[in-house]
Amino acid sequence: MSHIKLGRLLLASAAILALPLAAKDGSLLNPEFKIRSGLTAGTLAKDTQNNQAFGFALANTFPLGGGRGISVELCYDFFPGNTRDRMQSPSTVYADVPGYGIVTKDPSTQNPLVISPINSTDSRAHKMEGFGVRTSYLSPIPGIEGLSWQAGLSLDAYKSSNEFLIDLRAVWFDANGNWHSMSRYFPRDANGNFVTAHEGYAGQSNRTVVGIGAHVGLAYQFSKEFKLEGNLRNIGYGIKDYTPLAYSGQPGTLSNKNGRGFVFEIGLSMKL
Repeated sequence: MSHIKLGRLLLASAAILALPLAAKDGSLLNPEFKIRSGLTAGTLAKDTQNNQAFGFALANTFPLGGGRGISVELCYDFFPGNTRDRMQSPSTVYADVPGYGIVTKDPSTQNPLVISPINSTDSRAHKMEGFGVRTSYLSPIPGIEGLSWQAGLSLDAYKSSNEFLIDLRAVWFDANGNWHSMSRYFPRDANGNFVTAHEGYAGQSNRTVVGIGAHVGLAYQFSKEFKLEGNLRNIGYGIKDYTPLAYSGQPGTLSNKNGRGFVFEIGLSMKL
């Protein structure tokens, strides 16, 4: 299912949720526009290498009496991510040397292979964006005028954009601390070129995942038109991840990775 179709599905879901409440009385329509900014934590921040989050929403709160209400929102969220070096230093480094297969040590000294930090790179970037439908139950906090608590669930469709630039070179260190390429002891190939232990991968891949989120927070109505909100959310997401042969000993693999993370967001709501 495409990202556009998912957005339409979520919009239709919001409309279906609102119909039973709005059909009785047009005065139940109280549209709001919300702008949000937040910080991420947990695996979400670790995978995107960034703790920033932004978003906006169109919402309507349907009163239930006594200051209580049900809010239905169509949201857009953006997690910008960051490009960082993800170089690993595994205890065992694997190299696929043409004509010799998978090796982990220098054949002469038996010194273990390592990843050259000078001549290698493992740069990755993951960012996400998408739409969601969020429903919340709101109830006033006694004794504090304008302050309410809220909690609810969301249905989110986040599309991740995943970029990889990987160039790994396996080397070994001698007793003096000098590093050497694998070509020092491997013969030349049929073209007279030195054989080197080198692994590279570059690519960009997208993935869309639909997940259920939960949130809890506070809302303060400080004027007739404006409201300030603070929410703690837990959301699900999915990215693409790449595992090089050098780290695992298996052929390089592009795979799906799912996770959940926290978002602390602050939003400003304006009545339309």
